[in-house]
Amino acid sequence: MPPIVPHIESEHAVNALVRLSREYANQITIVTLGPLSNIGTAYLLDNNFYNNLKQIVFMGGCVDYVGNIGPVQEFNIQRDAEACSIMLSNAKCPLISVPWECGLKNIMTWEIYDKIVKLDSKKAKFAKLILQEKVARLRKDPTGIVWTTKGMILCDILAVMALGCESYIESKVEYKTTIELNGKTTRGQLVLDRGFAFKTDWTSVTYITHFDETKFSQLLVDFLK
Repeated sequence: MPPIVPHIESEHAVNALVRLSREYANQITIVTLGPLSNIGTAYLLDNNFYNNLKQIVFMGGCVDYVGNIGPVQEFNIQRDAEACSIMLSNAKCPLISVPWECGLKNIMTWEIYDKIVKLDSKKAKFAKLILQEKVARLRKDPTGIVWTTKGMILCDILAVMALGCESYIESKVEYKTTIELNGKTTRGQLVLDRGFAFKTDWTSVTYITHFDETKFSQLLVDFLK
């Protein structure tokens, strides 16, 4: 591969988020693929930040309490639980989550992967090049984790699909949500009110629980042709 020449922006990402949200008020959807540190900090700089957004789509959380960094915690939320708390406590724009369990249900199966790497295209060859080491490791030693035996988890792609491929969404649920900040074993766990309405002041979050698997697999193949 050719050498990569890094380019460092002079403007910090948080400052850019605040500036752009003001310039394009109610027009921007933010899709987060990691911890929510930047959008939490943006609110601290500008308390109107969330009000200026169209919506936030975030990859993170658990709806069935199947964690990937702890028994019930998902990495992106747990790694900056305070930032998530800031968002849940202050955001008035729509919040959409692609939780960890959605990634477990919508994997790129080895059958689809093998089909992709046989495609005679630059994109398919590039995908094979950057994934081959991870694929070899997962296929040889799935470490006993059930979700790695059948294919590869592609949560980032699912989060982007939630915005750009809404017709692919098969099911979603909405729950009032908060986050545990003080628990010894549950810190960073999203807490969902599943209909008891104990806390009506909690923030509503829409959780995408499943995509159409056939459409998802075909999208991967078509994109890499």
